[in-house]
Amino acid sequence: MRRDIGFDISSIVDFLICRTTLLEIGQEQSVEAADKFLEEYAKNKSNFPDTNTKSSNIWGKSIIKNGELSEIVVLYNQFVKIMGQIGFPDTASLIKAMKEKSFIKCEQDKNYSRRTVGNIKRAKVIVLDISTIKGGAENED
Repeated sequence: MRRDIGFDISSIVDFLICRTTLLEIGQEQSVEAADKFLEEYAKNKSNFPDTNTKSSNIWGKSIIKNGELSEIVVLYNQFVKIMGQIGFPDTASLIKAMKEKSFIKCEQDKNYSRRTVGNIKRAKVIVLDISTIKGGAENED
């Protein structure tokens, strides 16, 4: 006995095409967002010291390995604020897209990490992996 369960195949195909397109846009947007964030980082580098400075105007910290910038650790709320200011208000989707491209390092099953920043222990942060971002931006060109 066969039942007609009423699936509209055409609508399902349209949905899948739309979803795929949105994912591709999200991936492209993550590269653009990472580039723009790095521009903001360069303008405000003093707010990202490479030591655990006890200052009230700390946005995150710079991680230097072998004389090179390896990671940028950004307080989560500051990341949301910066991304909104530079034209990326949907940070939840953006963070997911950046995580999929391995631009950010996250705790398992989370879209953030926890690190000590300034005098804040286990702060909720976004950790940007600079080598992956640079590699992703080069692959887009």
